[in-house]
Amino acid sequence: MDKKIKICATIEARLASTRLPGKVLFPLAGKSALEHIIERISQAVLVDEIIVATTVAKEDRLIKQLCDQLGVKCYQGSVDNITSRLLGASEGFDVIVQATGDNPFIDPDLIDRALSILLESGCDYVCNNVIDTYPRGLDIRVFTRAALESVAENTQDPIDLVHGSYYIYRNPEKYQLRAWSAEAHHHRPNLRLTVDEPEDYIVAKHLYERLYVRKKDFRLIDILHAIDMDQSIIHVNAEIRQKEALEG
Repeated sequence: MDKKIKICATIEARLASTRLPGKVLFPLAGKSALEHIIERISQAVLVDEIIVATTVAKEDRLIKQLCDQLGVKCYQGSVDNITSRLLGASEGFDVIVQATGDNPFIDPDLIDRALSILLESGCDYVCNNVIDTYPRGLDIRVFTRAALESVAENTQDPIDLVHGSYYIYRNPEKYQLRAWSAEAHHHRPNLRLTVDEPEDYIVAKHLYERLYVRKKDFRLIDILHAIDMDQSIIHVNAEIRQKEALEG
């Protein structure tokens, strides 16, 4: 019998943030952003365990305390070396879903889609953002732990290490990569559904107050429908420039 592939989702979460400190614990419809991210990822059928990957920094003990209250596994690792932190958090697993505390609208259906592609193809890495077609914040990245181990072995570039899987997708000659783009009903590349600035939080808070009370397992299509019904909210953060990978 083939060995079952063990899949974990890691959520990179820390309280220090240049633009919006503490955002992972900001409230959205009565729960912290981190609690919502955990709840949404838990709806993905193919994920075996969720692990919050925080740091050894003193202030991040609050994240560890929240995880303990929720009964969610928490790993405390390097502040700046995300590759090292993800390897520590994912020990014992074969495949990693890389999620972050910036994205409270992460869609479990997209996670399952990426994992299905990886498992069926046997590739090293799957994402949906080689070309931006989904809203910002709906990015999905899944990869084998073996691929991440090779990152630690092959690069000490701080830009690679601070992004975890960055080295994998910028070296397609070394890895088998797969990607897909959004269908027409999800195609909103100019829409920001991440939380990196105060304006982003205003948008997220508004959408959660509209959606979560009615449907706790709302999906991307529900978000887009709510926005189409009232487009005024999307102008709040429309002018924010997203930081590029090379900026750290």
